[in-house]
Amino acid sequence: MPRPGLTPELRQRYFHQERDRWRLSEQVRKPVEFRPLNLMDDVPREAPVDLVFLRNVMIYWDAPTRRAVLARVRRMLHADGYLVLGAAEASPLVEDGFTRHLIGQTSWYRPTPAATP
Repeated sequence: MPRPGLTPELRQRYFHQERDRWRLSEQVRKPVEFRPLNLMDDVPREAPVDLVFLRNVMIYWDAPTRRAVLARVRRMLHADGYLVLGAAEASPLVEDGFTRHLIGQTSWYRPTPAATP
């Protein structure tokens, strides 16, 4: 569903409604490969990737597991890629190897140059 506050022009341009749901337009979806990954596994051969959504999962892991997963994410991201976390995941662990950027009220993280493979 398009987020609240999205202008009607952007919603009309990039989404279409299907019954009670909103779907991202084909012009946006077609050039993008959406793929689930198990971040507990080694870095996939298909890396590097542009964007990782890691929302509402790290809150269930202990600190060593979070560090290991964040290190894998850092290795799999393009140097100009982004990591998106849920609000509960933001912690000092994330700041190690990532630089926080605010876009609106959302925090996005990019690999720091020293952390780029």
